Amino acid sequence: MSTGGGVWVSARPGNQNLHARVEGLTGLEAGEVRRGMLVVAMVAVVAGGCDLVTAPAVSGGPGCRKLVRQDAVDYVNFVKLNGITYTADGPVVGRTLGDGDLGQVHATVRCSLRDKLDPKRQEPRDGDAAYLDAGSPLYRVRGYRPTFRLAARQDGRLVVFEADTNPRARVGRDLLDLQGKVRRISINSRADGTTELGVITDPEQVAGMIGMLLAGPVDQRIQPTAAQPVRLLAFHLLDGTATVRAYDPADRRVQRGILVPRRFGELVDAAAS
Repeated sequence: MSTGGGVWVSARPGNQNLHARVEGLTGLEAGEVRRGMLVVAMVAVVAGGCDLVTAPAVSGGPGCRKLVRQDAVDYVNFVKLNGITYTADGPVVGRTLGDGDLGQVHATVRCSLRDKLDPKRQEPRDGDAAYLDAGSPLYRVRGYRPTFRLAARQDGRLVVFEADTNPRARVGRDLLDLQGKVRRISINSRADGTTELGVITDPEQVAGMIGMLLAGPVDQRIQPTAAQPVRLLAFHLLDGTATVRAYDPADRRVQRGILVPRRFGELVDAAAS
């Protein structure tokens, strides 16, 4: 999952403003604004009243945008299961998934935004998705807990959905399944999300930073609201894939809501200097 830098938008529960402007931002920054509005953007726009279906289908994402006004922000590419909201809407770092990475079907999409629009709905339900069609299978990814990663076929390719918010998360390991799986950490450009500005390769430093991240307390109740610089951290995994998370050095917070100690930020700054 990737993130951009620069501007964050409040996503406090109950906020009904679905039309925040994102003009003048880079693609990644605009993407982060949309992700920062995840709770808001899903209010009153997710499908309702669908029955579980099993026939798989391929998503046609752009059609979902017709459900909102032209001046509204795009939907985050999300799916919700067991209370966990997974997202997949950023640059791909590392290799993409292949069929050999797929485990068993974990669930199927129950409702898609393209199917129905119920303005009275206040929360997405388990099985709701933005761009995946109803009936799309959601696969486990081999080597990872399903509370961290799932995969689906979208527009003819395999897409990784990673946990963004989890109401049961108390520490970083409840969101991220990274223990013993990270070979290096890069600090990537906010302009494109992939250009490396610095890298941490020392095994002891990498292990230490992952330990800090996984042990860090999680507070997902309040999102940053002001324009503030963030860094993009790409965690390059042993299987060749990667997960990208925003790091806010001012609050020492790694997406989404994982608080890390000062030493974590010192190592990031040293690598990026």
